[in-house]
Amino acid sequence: MSSFLSRRVLHRRSDAIQPLITFQLQQLWFALPILVVQRVIPLQQVYGQSANGSLSLTHYQNQEIVVMDIRSRIFTDLSPTLPPADSEEMPAAQPHLLILDYREGELMGIRLDALPVLRRVPRSAFAPVPPTYLLESGIRCVSALVT
Repeated sequence: MSSFLSRRVLHRRSDAIQPLITFQLQQLWFALPILVVQRVIPLQQVYGQSANGSLSLTHYQNQEIVVMDIRSRIFTDLSPTLPPADSEEMPAAQPHLLILDYREGELMGIRLDALPVLRRVPRSAFAPVPPTYLLESGIRCVSALVT
C-alpha cells in the first residue's frame, strides 16, 4: 500500500498546478505566472507616449510606471483585425492595467482591453512552441504553449 501512496504523491508533485493570469490579444490567449503579477486596475490617464506608440507612462502609488502595449512586442504584423461580417460590433470595454513586478522593485504595466482571467493549469499542459509556428505566425516573445 505504501508504494501506491508514494506513486500517487509523486504523480501529484510532478503534475503541479501552475496559476496563470490569462488575457486575450487578437483572438489568441496569452498567460503570465501569477507570481509576477502585482495587481490589475482600471487604466487611468496615460501620457508620454513613445514615438512608435508601444510605451507610455501612468501614475500609480506615488510613482511613474511604464505602460506597455504588448501587441507590438508580440505580433510582427499589426494589421487591424476585422470582426466577422455577421457579428455585431461590441462596445469598447474599459481598458485595464496589469501591473507586474518587472525587475529590482521596478513596476511595469501591460495595457489590456478587458479584464484578465485566472486559470490553474497543470505543468504537464506546457509544451514548447514549434519554431515554424513562431516564424510563420509572426508571434514573438512566447516561450511555451499551454494545451
